[in-house]
Amino acid sequence: MDPRVVTSALDSFSPGESGGASIATVRILSEKNKNRNVFSSTARKLIFHCSEFRRVRETKCTVEEAAAFLADMVGIASRTLFTVRKEAEATGGVLSTPSRKRPPNAEKKRRSALYERFKLNAVRAYAPDVFRRKGIPTVAKVTKEFSEHTGVPPLKAWTVRRLLREMRFKRYKRSRNSLLLESEDIFAWRHEYRRDIPRYPAKNRQIFYMGEGWVTAGHMTSTVWPDSNMPSSADALRRGLTAGLKQPSGKGEHVIVTHIGSKYGFVDGCLDVFRGKNTGEYHEEMDGLRFENWLDSHL
Repeated sequence: MDPRVVTSALDSFSPGESGGASIATVRILSEKNKNRNVFSSTARKLIFHCSEFRRVRETKCTVEEAAAFLADMVGIASRTLFTVRKEAEATGGVLSTPSRKRPPNAEKKRRSALYERFKLNAVRAYAPDVFRRKGIPTVAKVTKEFSEHTGVPPLKAWTVRRLLREMRFKRYKRSRNSLLLESEDIFAWRHEYRRDIPRYPAKNRQIFYMGEGWVTAGHMTSTVWPDSNMPSSADALRRGLTAGLKQPSGKGEHVIVTHIGSKYGFVDGCLDVFRGKNTGEYHEEMDGLRFENWLDSHL
């Protein structure tokens, strides 16, 4: 027998007949509501009507006995039955589906509301402080800094993680461009640059732009014309052909180029080209001393 189906001995089409060939009349709403699903208004009305029917028919049963019987018949907990009856009494028999939205007092239970403002400001301050010291602001480091340098009780790492999320901190992939925002004077220079640039054309002042780059020894065009009739590289190898060229990795020797120009073209005699001595990051070779020598000799 299906455990979700409840049958009765008098469950038949004709009253008074035996239920030998009975059909299922009541299907359990949920197997004791294991998934904690929210009952709809239709299900709540069914629970309430069954409760009223039992109360009218069995006047000698106690409230607890009637609740236990209905709980087994419908497949709910006795507490759910009392909750539905209490809701029906409060609304005059009008039952509706409960809202799945966050309750009004949920904001009062958030961690950012439970902890005092001093502790929240301390957590907010230590996260950028780790970044300014060239460190990686992970949750573990912020928790350690907060526990060692504040006069408040320490917090667990998971609590700090949730506090940072509630204070709108986000975890994202590191970017090299974020280094421009570490120093406040560089940040101020950028704003000053954006304010001054529009003024120069009005004063008939020419603007020059300087840039540097690098070219690897394996530099080549990014587009090729391979034979698309080759189904695979193995077939091309058997036929003595090729399926295409591989993109170079960028490793190896490289040439560093520095130049300056304006909208009228490059400035004559300002091109600086030199061969890199190592295969690492080219910014390590284009240091401040070499840049100053190029600036003094060419400009």
